[in-house]
Amino acid sequence: MRSSTAPGHTLVIPREHHERLQDLPDEPASWLYEVLHELTGAVENAVDADATTVAFNNGEAAGQEVPHVHGHIVPRFDDDGGGPVHAAFGERPDLSDGELDEIADAIDPDWSGRPDRRSDT
Repeated sequence: MRSSTAPGHTLVIPREHHERLQDLPDEPASWLYEVLHELTGAVENAVDADATTVAFNNGEAAGQEVPHVHGHIVPRFDDDGGGPVHAAFGERPDLSDGELDEIADAIDPDWSGRPDRRSDT
């Protein structure tokens, strides 16, 4: 018997083995996003879903059970009771603007200044 989170729950799995998302080279990472992008609407249409959650469990602490990168397309329905992804985390930390800036700089101090990395598209 196959198990799924919801009718139409779809996995997108690169053939080449990489354990975590950040381990993927550019080409399979681009392929993965392209396939997720193409299949999301098809999955919604196939099961008449109201929406989808597209997610990765990236590492054991995040719930990754299979040590191979794979994306989930989970059909969502108005009455499924699942809630948004951030509901899984309970209470949110109360961080100051300074703390948020420090974290952003630690992630990549050059990220926000690069024109090819801006999120205004």
